[in-house]
Amino acid sequence: MQYKILASDYDNTLMPFGEAKPRPAVVKAVKKLQAAGGKFVLSTGRSYPGIRDKNQLGGIRYDYAITCNGACVVDGQGLSLIHISEPTRPISIS
Repeated sequence: MQYKILASDYDNTLMPFGEAKPRPAVVKAVKKLQAAGGKFVLSTGRSYPGIRDKNQLGGIRYDYAITCNGACVVDGQGLSLIHISEPTRPISIS
């Protein structure tokens, strides 16, 4: 296996704008990587609820998801919160 991990953005990368699911060739390539022991990471600016519906990924299952522009990392089942970033300075809302 040449690659051990593949990370992909969601909007207009994994999921082309205007399409309901990833293209079949992309689904096939991700599944081939995973069958060979590789990990697939979905990376997005969306929050976790925006990507947790497995049906929207055309059969792709991610091993990890990096959401909220990197502020939150969860495992493939969405059960384990691996990382969450907190603000480094106070946020004031006026």
